[in-house]
Amino acid sequence: MYDNGWKSVVWAFAQYIGDSGGFANTPPVSFVGRLIACVIGVLGIAIFAVPAGLIGSAFTEVMDKDSKTEELKKTIIV
Repeated sequence: MYDNGWKSVVWAFAQYIGDSGGFANTPPVSFVGRLIACVIGVLGIAIFAVPAGLIGSAFTEVMDKDSKTEELKKTIIV
């Protein structure tokens, strides 16, 4: 379907970010094009999901620390 690898990269980005122009409706059919699309998909997960998990974990850690501090304050006051 695509005559070069660059169009496969553009298709992959259009597929994952939501293409309103209809370019992502025709997927790559060659092995190289599909491979490029898979690599872009994995990179998309690595770029967004991993940092989101790290940030979420940090928020949970801070909330646990605050909760323990509040419990300690209640214990000391009583």
